[in-house]
Amino acid sequence: MKPLPLVVALILGLVVGYLLGRLPSGQEEIPEVVADHEAAVSQPVPQPAPVPAATPRSAFAPGPPAGATSPNPVPPVSTPPPVAAPADGISNPIDAGPVFNQQFATTEKQGGSDGMLEAHRALEREPRDDSWSYPLEAEIENSLVTDTSMGNFRKEHLECRSTMCELRLSAQGGAQIEALRQWTSDIQKFPWAAGMQLSSSSTVSSDERMDALMIVSKAPAPPDAN
Repeated sequence: MKPLPLVVALILGLVVGYLLGRLPSGQEEIPEVVADHEAAVSQPVPQPAPVPAATPRSAFAPGPPAGATSPNPVPPVSTPPPVAAPADGISNPIDAGPVFNQQFATTEKQGGSDGMLEAHRALEREPRDDSWSYPLEAEIENSLVTDTSMGNFRKEHLECRSTMCELRLSAQGGAQIEALRQWTSDIQKFPWAAGMQLSSSSTVSSDERMDALMIVSKAPAPPDAN
Protein backbone atom coordinates (compact mmCIF):
# COMPACT_ATOMS: atom_id res chain seq x y z
CA MET A 1 0.00 0.00 0.00
CA LYS A 2 2.93 2.37 0.43
CA PRO A 3 3.81 2.64 -3.27
CA LEU A 4 0.42 4.12 -4.13
CA PRO A 5 0.96 7.49 -2.46
CA LEU A 6 4.28 7.76 -4.24
CA VAL A 7 2.62 7.17 -7.60
CA VAL A 8 -0.07 9.71 -6.83
CA ALA A 9 2.48 12.26 -5.73
CA LEU A 10 4.48 11.67 -8.90
CA ILE A 11 1.44 12.08 -11.07
CA LEU A 12 0.43 15.26 -9.25
CA GLY A 13 3.97 16.64 -9.70
CA LEU A 14 3.85 15.98 -13.41
CA VAL A 15 0.48 17.66 -13.72
CA VAL A 16 1.61 20.70 -11.74
CA GLY A 17 4.78 20.95 -13.81
CA TYR A 18 2.79 20.70 -17.01
CA LEU A 19 0.39 23.42 -15.87
CA LEU A 20 3.22 25.65 -14.76
CA GLY A 21 4.83 25.22 -18.15
CA ARG A 22 1.65 26.38 -19.85
CA LEU A 23 1.29 29.54 -17.77
CA PRO A 24 2.77 32.77 -19.40
CA SER A 25 6.00 33.81 -17.80
CA GLY A 26 6.43 37.52 -16.83
CA GLN A 27 10.14 37.34 -17.32
CA GLU A 28 9.80 36.41 -20.99
CA GLU A 29 7.83 39.60 -21.77
CA ILE A 30 10.19 41.95 -19.96
CA PRO A 31 12.98 41.85 -22.61
CA GLU A 32 10.48 42.76 -25.32
CA VAL A 33 9.20 45.78 -23.34
CA VAL A 34 12.71 46.83 -22.50
CA ALA A 35 13.75 46.37 -26.11
CA ASP A 36 10.85 48.50 -27.29
CA HIS A 37 11.74 51.16 -24.71
CA GLU A 38 15.36 51.11 -25.75
CA ALA A 39 14.35 51.41 -29.40
CA ALA A 40 12.15 54.38 -28.55
CA VAL A 41 14.95 56.03 -26.58
CA SER A 42 17.62 55.35 -29.17
CA GLN A 43 15.47 56.78 -31.96
CA PRO A 44 16.80 60.35 -32.65
CA VAL A 45 14.43 63.23 -32.02
CA PRO A 46 14.18 65.46 -35.11
CA GLN A 47 15.65 68.92 -34.47
CA PRO A 48 14.81 72.15 -36.39
CA ALA A 49 17.38 73.21 -38.93
CA PRO A 50 19.78 75.83 -37.44
CA VAL A 51 19.37 79.36 -38.71
CA PRO A 52 22.74 80.80 -39.72
CA ALA A 53 23.59 83.90 -37.67
CA ALA A 54 24.20 87.12 -39.55
CA THR A 55 27.89 87.83 -39.73
CA PRO A 56 28.67 91.51 -39.01
CA ARG A 57 30.58 93.08 -41.79
CA SER A 58 33.80 94.72 -40.78
CA ALA A 59 34.38 98.31 -41.72
CA PHE A 60 37.61 97.11 -43.30
CA ALA A 61 36.08 94.20 -45.17
CA PRO A 62 36.53 94.37 -48.94
CA GLY A 63 33.57 95.50 -50.97
CA PRO A 64 31.59 93.31 -53.34
CA PRO A 65 33.42 91.88 -56.33
CA ALA A 66 33.46 93.78 -59.57
CA GLY A 67 30.21 93.46 -61.47
CA ALA A 68 28.16 92.54 -58.38
CA THR A 69 24.91 94.45 -57.91
CA SER A 70 24.27 95.84 -54.45
CA PRO A 71 20.68 95.45 -53.15
CA ASN A 72 20.79 99.05 -51.92
CA PRO A 73 23.02 100.96 -54.32
CA VAL A 74 24.55 104.14 -52.91
CA PRO A 75 24.24 107.12 -55.24
CA PRO A 76 27.57 108.61 -56.25
CA VAL A 77 28.66 111.74 -54.42
CA SER A 78 28.73 114.66 -56.78
CA THR A 79 31.71 116.96 -56.51
CA PRO A 80 30.77 120.63 -56.65
CA PRO A 81 32.40 122.51 -59.47
CA PRO A 82 35.28 124.78 -58.48
CA VAL A 83 34.30 128.35 -57.70
CA ALA A 84 35.58 130.62 -60.37
CA ALA A 85 37.40 133.76 -59.32
CA PRO A 86 35.32 136.92 -59.78
CA ALA A 87 35.95 138.77 -62.99
CA ASP A 88 36.64 142.03 -61.14
CA GLY A 89 39.24 140.37 -58.87
CA ILE A 90 37.23 141.03 -55.66
CA SER A 91 37.35 137.86 -53.57
CA ASN A 92 36.73 139.47 -50.17
CA PRO A 93 34.27 142.38 -50.49
CA ILE A 94 33.77 145.04 -47.81
CA ASP A 95 30.33 146.19 -46.74
CA ALA A 96 30.11 149.97 -47.19
CA GLY A 97 26.82 150.17 -45.27
CA PRO A 98 23.28 150.81 -46.58
CA VAL A 99 23.84 154.50 -47.37
CA PHE A 100 27.01 154.12 -49.42
CA ASN A 101 26.00 150.79 -50.93
CA GLN A 102 23.00 152.55 -52.42
CA GLN A 103 25.18 155.42 -53.59
CA PHE A 104 27.63 153.03 -55.27
CA ALA A 105 24.82 151.05 -56.89
CA THR A 106 23.30 154.21 -58.36
CA THR A 107 26.68 155.31 -59.71
CA GLU A 108 27.37 151.93 -61.32
CA LYS A 109 23.87 151.76 -62.82
CA GLN A 110 24.27 155.18 -64.38
CA GLY A 111 27.78 154.34 -65.60
CA GLY A 112 29.21 157.43 -63.94
CA SER A 113 32.61 157.99 -62.36
CA ASP A 114 32.98 158.18 -58.59
CA GLY A 115 36.37 158.56 -56.90
CA MET A 116 34.99 157.14 -53.65
CA LEU A 117 33.65 154.05 -55.41
CA GLU A 118 36.95 153.52 -57.26
CA ALA A 119 38.93 153.77 -54.02
CA HIS A 120 36.53 151.36 -52.30
CA ARG A 121 36.87 148.79 -55.11
CA ALA A 122 40.66 149.16 -55.06
CA LEU A 123 40.66 148.40 -51.34
CA GLU A 124 38.47 145.32 -51.86
CA ARG A 125 40.98 143.93 -54.37
CA GLU A 126 43.89 144.25 -51.94
CA PRO A 127 45.10 141.22 -49.97
CA ARG A 128 45.44 141.64 -46.24
CA ASP A 129 48.88 142.16 -44.71
CA ASP A 130 48.40 141.44 -41.01
CA SER A 131 51.83 142.76 -40.06
CA TRP A 132 50.76 146.20 -41.31
CA SER A 133 46.97 146.20 -40.89
CA TYR A 134 46.67 145.04 -37.27
CA PRO A 135 48.91 147.72 -35.69
CA LEU A 136 47.33 150.48 -37.78
CA GLU A 137 43.79 149.37 -36.95
CA ALA A 138 44.70 149.44 -33.24
CA GLU A 139 46.05 153.01 -33.54
CA ILE A 140 42.93 154.23 -35.35
CA GLU A 141 40.75 152.56 -32.70
CA ASN A 142 42.66 154.39 -29.97
CA SER A 143 42.06 157.73 -31.69
CA LEU A 144 38.30 156.99 -31.72
CA VAL A 145 37.81 155.52 -28.27
CA THR A 146 37.22 158.81 -26.43
CA ASP A 147 34.47 160.04 -28.75
CA THR A 148 32.80 156.68 -29.26
CA SER A 149 32.81 155.83 -25.53
CA MET A 150 31.22 159.22 -24.74
CA GLY A 151 28.56 158.69 -27.41
CA ASN A 152 29.71 161.60 -29.56
CA PHE A 153 29.35 159.45 -32.71
CA ARG A 154 29.50 155.79 -33.74
CA LYS A 155 32.18 153.72 -35.42
CA GLU A 156 30.41 151.49 -37.95
CA HIS A 157 33.34 149.73 -39.62
CA LEU A 158 37.13 149.79 -39.82
CA GLU A 159 39.29 147.61 -42.01
CA CYS A 160 42.85 147.80 -43.33
CA ARG A 161 44.39 145.61 -46.01
CA SER A 162 47.91 146.08 -47.43
CA THR A 163 48.23 149.79 -48.25
CA MET A 164 44.74 151.18 -47.59
CA CYS A 165 42.23 151.49 -44.73
CA GLU A 166 38.52 152.26 -44.80
CA LEU A 167 36.71 153.89 -41.88
CA ARG A 168 32.95 154.36 -41.70
CA LEU A 169 31.38 156.59 -39.00
CA SER A 170 27.84 157.82 -38.28
CA ALA A 171 26.28 160.57 -36.17
CA GLN A 172 22.70 161.21 -35.06
CA GLY A 173 21.55 164.67 -34.04
CA GLY A 174 23.19 168.07 -34.17
CA ALA A 175 25.71 167.53 -31.34
CA GLN A 176 26.97 164.23 -32.76
CA ILE A 177 27.20 165.63 -36.28
CA GLU A 178 29.31 168.51 -35.01
CA ALA A 179 31.59 166.14 -33.09
CA LEU A 180 32.02 163.93 -36.16
CA ARG A 181 32.90 166.88 -38.36
CA GLN A 182 35.47 168.02 -35.81
CA TRP A 183 37.09 164.58 -35.68
CA THR A 184 37.32 164.27 -39.48
CA SER A 185 38.85 167.77 -39.75
CA ASP A 186 41.53 166.81 -37.21
CA ILE A 187 42.34 163.45 -38.76
CA GLN A 188 45.80 164.53 -39.93
CA LYS A 189 46.77 165.43 -36.34
CA PHE A 190 46.67 161.83 -35.08
CA PRO A 191 49.99 159.99 -34.78
CA TRP A 192 48.83 157.15 -37.00
CA ALA A 193 48.21 159.59 -39.87
CA ALA A 194 51.95 160.15 -40.29
CA GLY A 195 52.93 158.57 -43.58
CA MET A 196 49.26 158.26 -44.60
CA GLN A 197 47.14 160.35 -46.91
CA LEU A 198 43.39 160.78 -47.28
CA SER A 199 42.62 159.11 -50.61
CA SER A 200 38.89 159.76 -50.64
CA SER A 201 36.15 160.98 -48.32
CA SER A 202 32.38 161.17 -48.63
CA THR A 203 29.59 162.30 -46.30
CA VAL A 204 25.85 161.90 -46.64
CA SER A 205 23.49 163.87 -44.41
CA SER A 206 19.73 163.49 -44.06
CA ASP A 207 17.12 163.84 -41.29
CA GLU A 208 19.58 164.90 -38.61
CA ARG A 209 21.94 162.06 -39.47
CA MET A 210 25.34 162.06 -41.08
CA ASP A 211 27.29 159.11 -42.46
CA ALA A 212 30.98 159.50 -43.29
CA LEU A 213 33.20 157.16 -45.30
CA MET A 214 36.95 157.76 -45.47
CA ILE A 215 39.73 155.84 -47.18
CA VAL A 216 43.35 156.50 -46.25
CA SER A 217 46.37 154.98 -47.91
CA LYS A 218 50.13 154.89 -47.57
CA ALA A 219 51.70 158.08 -48.78
CA PRO A 220 53.99 157.54 -51.77
CA ALA A 221 57.65 157.30 -50.90
CA PRO A 222 59.51 160.58 -51.41
CA PRO A 223 61.64 160.68 -54.53
CA ASP A 224 65.26 159.71 -54.10
CA ALA A 225 67.36 162.82 -53.59
CA ASN A 226 70.12 161.25 -55.59
